[in-house]
Amino acid sequence: GRSLPQVLQSATGFYVRDSGSTSSVYLRGFNDDQTLILVNGMRRTGKYGHSDLNGIQLADIARIEIIRGPMSALYGSDSMAGVINIITNEVSDSNDVSIASFTYGSRETKKAALRLSQKTDDLKLVFNASEYHTDGLDNKFSDMMGPDNQALLPGLGVTDPDYSTKDLLENRKQYIGVSGSYKNVYFDAAVNNTDVDIYAIAPSLRDGIERSSDNIDMTLGYRNDVNDWFSIDTHIAYFDHSKQDLLDFIDPTAYGLRYAAYNAWEAELVTNFRPNHQWNIIAGLYQRTMTDNTETYDVPVPQSGISPIHQYYERGDRTTQAVFTQATYFPTDQLTLVAGVRWENNLSYDYSGVEDIGLPTQSPYGGHVPSYNQFLPRLAAIYHFDQNHTMKLLYGEASKLVADDSDEPEKTETVEINYIFTKPDYSLSASLFFNELENLYIEDIITEPDGSLGYVRTRGGRIETMGIEIIAQGHLRKHLFGEASYTYQQSEDISHDTDAAYSPDSVAMGKLSYQRQTTTYSLAARYVSTMAPSFDVGDTVDDYLVFDLNYRHDKLIAGAYLNIRLSNLFDEEVRYPNNTEFNEFLDKGTIGTERSIYGTIGWKF
Repeated sequence: GRSLPQVLQSATGFYVRDSGSTSSVYLRGFNDDQTLILVNGMRRTGKYGHSDLNGIQLADIARIEIIRGPMSALYGSDSMAGVINIITNEVSDSNDVSIASFTYGSRETKKAALRLSQKTDDLKLVFNASEYHTDGLDNKFSDMMGPDNQALLPGLGVTDPDYSTKDLLENRKQYIGVSGSYKNVYFDAAVNNTDVDIYAIAPSLRDGIERSSDNIDMTLGYRNDVNDWFSIDTHIAYFDHSKQDLLDFIDPTAYGLRYAAYNAWEAELVTNFRPNHQWNIIAGLYQRTMTDNTETYDVPVPQSGISPIHQYYERGDRTTQAVFTQATYFPTDQLTLVAGVRWENNLSYDYSGVEDIGLPTQSPYGGHVPSYNQFLPRLAAIYHFDQNHTMKLLYGEASKLVADDSDEPEKTETVEINYIFTKPDYSLSASLFFNELENLYIEDIITEPDGSLGYVRTRGGRIETMGIEIIAQGHLRKHLFGEASYTYQQSEDISHDTDAAYSPDSVAMGKLSYQRQTTTYSLAARYVSTMAPSFDVGDTVDDYLVFDLNYRHDKLIAGAYLNIRLSNLFDEEVRYPNNTEFNEFLDKGTIGTERSIYGTIGWKF
């Protein structure tokens, strides 16, 4: 019953902001728009860097790799906070590599998944398919709105004091993917559809807004270790993404459609040179072109007193080219030096559009975005005092393309000092980090001619974050494993001289796992301190501490297994700050998942 964002928040430094049926994941104050998502090493980032984490099925995931910090030197745009690589095509050397499972739980949550895999000396093949559905949360709108906003509900047609999100936040997902390799050739293809119900601005009076996303991703590549000192990895990839919102407005007579789509082609060549034991050099070429990028917004039957809305927007082909290299030098057995740089060139393109909301002065518009380029460096020094003690000094810059059709990407600089202590049975890591984000694409408040407040997208936002992160893990007893982490971050919105929105000071996680033979018991806890919304659009929400229990029994009968999970054990109320994107009326914040139970029965074969 868990989504990928819910799983990631159990990792160090991650936390979630939920908007009803969709979630955004934050890492050290960055959101998932600023984190690069890879699936099997291939980019799965959306149109402007936004990644649909909610559409990725957990049942298809074998392993998740996380790299923290800016990684644009190697990975390009969007890796400002770090990189998350989701592995779905991993095949073990054992025979238990195919799995069928079914999950049922709270809120009529159902999930069926099938994973088939085959491995020989030359061939590796994995097939994944899954289906997911949940009725979604059932929370009263009055519990998420202050007295002033509650007083507006009768005028919007909401007269039932118990009116809730019931039946307005359904979530449905389907996924089919096949990947594998034959000798040096590898391939990956996936089709997935996500239908998510959301509510926007205020309660819907009918079925809610249905957001449907369709994605096709295909990759074909070649990888070869030519000899002991040279290897090559090259691929081409194609992406077809579309998103459609069936709009359900406050006014029961209003309806509409919002549609956005694009295709993209990607090619990359990466070479690795190892001329001797002291040097390892990576060099590569990259190109990505986005085509057929259109957006349509059509509301033929408007809200009362407002003209119909007809908008159309189109971008020309948007191409990014890059040359990158990274050298790793081992001057001694104790010291490692890393230096990398990426030169990225974004070619010019044209855009045009038509906006018609019934005003006589409106007309078609368009523009030209000139080409621009940038250098993105990365530096690291790693010193091993001995086999147990390691110190790292890291510096990196990263960028992200955004949706305002300018030649000014968002940028970040990060400096980090990291200490690691390792023993065979336990480890400790401590990090000090400083992030500076510049030229952010942010919302700002403006005063309309009638005196009311409105929102406008502006550039030039700046946020600074200083923090410390501590991670400890190890075996407490022969069968007992524990891990704990704590992240303290102080984020300041320099643009508005205030604390940064959606950035809690403290994020902590702890987990105990006891495994004996084929049975595993786990207890996990996560803590997130208070969070404030953007500007003054709602309350600062309280901190929360949530506990989860999990029981797993393998080899019930042959390859059968049973997993039972109880989340939010003590039914703690979890609230997420209001936001200006969807839930402007919900000034008390949206309410998270209550106590829930899920059972999974599966079979390995």
